[in-house]
Parts: sequence; structure tokens; C-alpha cells
Amino acid sequence: MILSFAGFTVFSVGDAMVKYETRTYPVMQCIFFALAGGLIAMLLWSLRQGGPRQAFRTRAPRIQAARAFCLGMEFILVFYAFSQLPLATVYTIVLSAPLLTVFLSPLIAGDHFNPRLLPAVLTGFAGVIVALRPDVMPLSLASAGALLSALMFAAGSCLVRLMPRDEPPLTFALYPNLFTLVIAGGFMAVTQPALPALPDMLIMMATGLTSAGGLMLLGKALQLAPAGLVMPFQYSQLLWGIFFGLLVFGDTITVSVAVGAVLIVAGGALLAWLGREPGKAGPQV
Repeated sequence: MILSFAGFTVFSVGDAMVKYETRTYPVMQCIFFALAGGLIAMLLWSLRQGGPRQAFRTRAPRIQAARAFCLGMEFILVFYAFSQLPLATVYTIVLSAPLLTVFLSPLIAGDHFNPRLLPAVLTGFAGVIVALRPDVMPLSLASAGALLSALMFAAGSCLVRLMPRDEPPLTFALYPNLFTLVIAGGFMAVTQPALPALPDMLIMMATGLTSAGGLMLLGKALQLAPAGLVMPFQYSQLLWGIFFGLLVFGDTITVSVAVGAVLIVAGGALLAWLGREPGKAGPQV
């Protein structure tokens, strides 16, 4: 649980840095340099674990490939959403990931589905609908991207449950990093944008450190505990989103987003409560 909270906190710091840079530079360019920074950090860290060849050797290549696709798409979609929407709004939508995990975990990881969790899931999804307000305004490309990113993140998290417990931690960050780096690099090669200024490039590359660190922390947490126990800590990102949004970007919180956030967090709390069984320490998905 400590690893999960730390991972989501690190993600939030990186998200704020990303949003800051996308105000000036194209999203895919920010993604490329962010992942380049993360790759450099992982290569350096691998020297402490026997070198890149040893540290990045996976025992589950097919699962890693599937997870790399899921998290790569999640990375691109959520970066785009951050560039278009307030941080708190994006977090409110992507916080549906723990609820989506309840449905995906039995399908992907073979975990037991507990029907008692349905009220919690329905409460959370009601919050998503309130926040998106489809009855008032059409679903925008940015909000749709944020919702799809939540689905991809939940799927990628469930796939970790299929990996052996001795899978090297660096692999959790490396393979999604490489997949997305290739996609962003190909996009840049076609569009040929001008290189960012050196200070901005360094900030972008620093976001790669937060992404790699967050993935490593979260990957290890998901190895040690069921996804239904680890993923609810993602709700801490809502507080960080409000904090950075107000302090750095001057964002405002609409009533619909605030009400939706309350319902989603309530759904997550209910999920943890209903999932508890006698003698168990956490929710059973």
C-alpha cells in the first residue's frame, strides 16, 4: 500500500510537469523527450543490477508486450487529455480505473469476482457520468481519451498479476517506455517539429524519471497485493490534481466535476469496504 501511494504521488508530479510543457510544445514531442529521459535513467539504474541485459530480461515476454501496448496507449491518451483539460477534471475521469479493474481483473487475471462490489462500481460510474455531463455537452475528444486511458491503465495493471513474482522491477517501466518511445519518435519523424529549448527539454526528460519511477513502484505493489487493494490508492491523485491545478495553472473546479469526484471517491471507499471479508486485510476482487 505504501508503494502504491508513493507511485501515484510520483505520477502526479510528472503529470503537472507534462501539462506545463504542453502549453508550449506538441504533445507527442513532450512524450518523446519524457520517455527518452526515463530510458536513460533506467539504463543507468540497471548498472546496479548486473547491467541492462540482466535487469531487463523478462520471464513473461507476451504479457510484457500486451502490457506495454496498454500502458503505451494510456500514456499517449492521458497526455493529450492533460493538454486540453484541467488536471482535476482528467483525474476525476481516470479515477474510474480502480472500478474498471473490478470487471477486468476476473477476465484478465482470473481473480474471483465478488458481486457485492457492484453497488460500489455503480456509484463510481455514476460519478463519471456526472463529471462528463453527456446530457449537457457532447463527449469531447479529450474527455473520451481520458476515459479510454483509464480502461487501458486498468487492463495493464491486471496483466501484472499474471507475471512471476521474481520479474525484475525495471521491466515494468522499460517495455511500456520503449513501445511509446517508438510511437512518439515515428510521429516526430513525420511532423518534424523544431527542437524545444534546452530548459524545456530537461523538464520534459525529468517527467520521464517520474513515469519510470511510478511504474516501478506500482508494478512492485501489484506483484505483492491484488489489484483491488492497490488501485484504490489512485484516488490520492485527485487531491494532487486540485493542488497543482489551483497553485500552478489557475484551474477552476466546476460543480459537476466536484460532485462527480465525490461520487467516484465514495465508490472507491465503498469498494474497499464491501470487498473486505472476515480474516482478510483488503478487498477481494
